[in-house]
Amino acid sequence: MKILNSTRWDTKDIEKLFKRIVREVDRVEKPCMPFRRRAKFYVLTIENRHNGFAMNGHARLGGYSMYLKLGTEKSKGLNEMDFETKQKLARMIIHEYWHNLGYTLQDKNNYKCDTSDNCNVDYIKEYPIRLKSIMKEPKIDIKLQRYQRAIQNLTKAETRYKRAKTLFQKWSKQVNRYQKTYNYGNKGLIEQIQEGDSAGRLDKHGNIIY
Repeated sequence: MKILNSTRWDTKDIEKLFKRIVREVDRVEKPCMPFRRRAKFYVLTIENRHNGFAMNGHARLGGYSMYLKLGTEKSKGLNEMDFETKQKLARMIIHEYWHNLGYTLQDKNNYKCDTSDNCNVDYIKEYPIRLKSIMKEPKIDIKLQRYQRAIQNLTKAETRYKRAKTLFQKWSKQVNRYQKTYNYGNKGLIEQIQEGDSAGRLDKHGNIIY
């Protein structure tokens, strides 16, 4: 079951109440397609009206969806939906769920055939509908984030430094070895390259190629 809830009431609480109501309807009506078989594909949309106290809704006839609109609530300012509002909500769910089961007579002659008012919904007392819990985002410590990032960058720099130091030592040893071989002594690198160019290139065995 999927619930699209834009009201201030807790989605889990609404789901518990809704499932109990449709279970009671299924127990009386005994449909060939009870809610437990519809639940996987069922979508309940519930939101607030912009103005007005009346609730309204509609449901797909023989289908798997229901749309409910709550009016301006007497529960405003309270942490839990009052019994009267919850009772109206329960009866509206019953009415619309009958449409899901394929019934249409309750809408005949301007709802004069609607018997949802006769349904016993005292069990809704067991299902409180509370306000949504507001999750406060933890305060971000910017300095701590920068410190952690600096540690990461230092670790990377240290790794690069060690690799560069290893390469420097490797090539320094190789240059020193060639300096001894060709008696360059302490001449600078540029002078060595210039002399090498004037004398000719060296093959892999160290012989001058003219």
